[in-house]
This record gives sequence, C-alpha cells and structure tokens, in this order.
Amino acid sequence: MPSTLVHLGAQGIVSKAVFRKADLKWVFLGLVIPDVPWILQRAIRVLPFTPNPYDLKLYGVVQSSLAFCLLLGAALALLSSSFWKTWAALAFNSLLHLLLDAAEQKGGNGVFLFAPASWRMTDWDLLPAEGWAVTLLTALGVAVGLWGLYQQVRAPAGPIPPLRSRLLLAAAAGLAAYGLLPLAFIEGPLEADAFSIRTLKDVERRPGRAAAFDRAVFLPEDGGRLRLFSGEVLRVEGISLDRQALVTAGGVFLAPDRFRADRWVAHTPRYRDAATGLGLAFGAAMWLHAGIRRMRRSWKP
Repeated sequence: MPSTLVHLGAQGIVSKAVFRKADLKWVFLGLVIPDVPWILQRAIRVLPFTPNPYDLKLYGVVQSSLAFCLLLGAALALLSSSFWKTWAALAFNSLLHLLLDAAEQKGGNGVFLFAPASWRMTDWDLLPAEGWAVTLLTALGVAVGLWGLYQQVRAPAGPIPPLRSRLLLAAAAGLAAYGLLPLAFIEGPLEADAFSIRTLKDVERRPGRAAAFDRAVFLPEDGGRLRLFSGEVLRVEGISLDRQALVTAGGVFLAPDRFRADRWVAHTPRYRDAATGLGLAFGAAMWLHAGIRRMRRSWKP
C-alpha cells in the first residue's frame, strides 16, 4: 500500500474538487479506514500473546475490503452532524484509497472491491512503490497536511452537534459488526490464496506452487533467507543483495522451505514507515485540535 502521505496528497486534492466544502478531518478519516486493520495488527504484534498469524492476516484482509470499509464509515458517520454527507465523503475516500493501492506494484498484494460476493483480488501493478509519481504525491501530502492544519486552526468554531443516545448505540452496533463479522468470511480469502496464505499453510504441497510476498525481510546470511509476515524463514534463491532489506518478491517454491525469487525489488529502508507516520500525525493533530476546541466550548458556563 502507498504511504498515508501519498493518500493524503492525492485524495485531499481530489476530495476538495468533488466535495467543495469537505472537512479535511473527515477526508483523512476516510482515506485511513482501509488501513485501520493493518495499523491495529502492527500494534497487536507487540503484545506478549498474538493470534495465529495466518488467521490474523485473513481477518485483516476481510476488514480492509470495500464492503467493510463502507460499514466502518457508516458507523463513524453516525457521530457527525450530517450522516449522508459525511458517509459519502468517507465512502468515496475509502474507495479511492483502495484504487490507489491496486495501482501500486506490490506483488502478491492487492485489494478486494467486490467481497464478500467475490474474493478475486484487484491488482493492476502499474506504479513503482517508490517511483517519481509516489515521491511527488508524498511531497504533495506534506503540503496538504500543513494546509489542513492551518485551515483547522483558523476556521471559526461551528455549532456543537448533540450526540443522541440512539445514534451512539447505532454507531456502537456498527463498530461491533465491523469487529465480529469478518470472522464469518475468512474462508473466502483463504480459498482465493490471498497473500499466498493457502500455499503457505499447505506446507507439504508447496513445491512447484507460485507465491508472492510483499515487503518480506531479506536476510543475506547462509546464502539468503526470507522472513515472512508469519515469522517463518525460508531459504531463498535469486535475490542478489549483501545486506538486510525489505523486498517484494514473486516466484515459486522449490521445496517446502526453499523459494526461488523470479522477480523482486528492494525497498528504501523506513521510507514508507516514516511517510505513513507523518501522515497519521497530520490527521491526529487535526482531530486533536477539534476535540480540544469542542471540550473548551462545552465547559464554558
């Protein structure tokens, strides 16, 4: 997936063109919705106990599909002053996020636009993950983030919408459905071999089967090793690096623990993580300012 700054740059501009009075706070929330499962999963991995990595990945695949993005967007829009306008902005930006993800060259990674009706992955494989277009959009994301903060600070305070109990209950129900319903659908992406998980789980039948891994860790020792998201380490052939690196690789299994990379690309260390962290910081700052302003006005006598 492109960094949050890339999405902020592209989607901030497009959203302002489509929704002229769009609040950038809600635009940000919409563009980050498809990444919510992966952000939460990175947090979960630091805990002393974690679920099965394959099931956790499949759960995230379901949650990041368009249908579940729309569900989460609807739950959040119930907390706004105008449900339909807010949900339209959230839905539009969730869809645009997924389309941008599908355009990036990732290898073995894509998006699911028609799930749960179809678990066919959409992956157009057009833009290099760190090419000139992504670099330009990253810089644009910094500009949009700074502009959004400026607009947030100088905008006059509007009326405080009341939080009605029935809307809070409906939002809570939507969030509960977003958290629980994916458990009923994880067999879909498993059967479709999303992220090559079906191939990885069927260890004895791996030889001869194609697979692809997005941003696995290449380890140069012992002729080359590839550490996957599950923690498993494979012997790997075909990657000519003398340093540890994040790589996206596609190829075929030669043995249950040996993989031949027929195509691969190394990524710039920490580039995407830094750009994503800065993009999330811009969005968090906008929402934090709005929250502080609301509390101050609520406490006034």
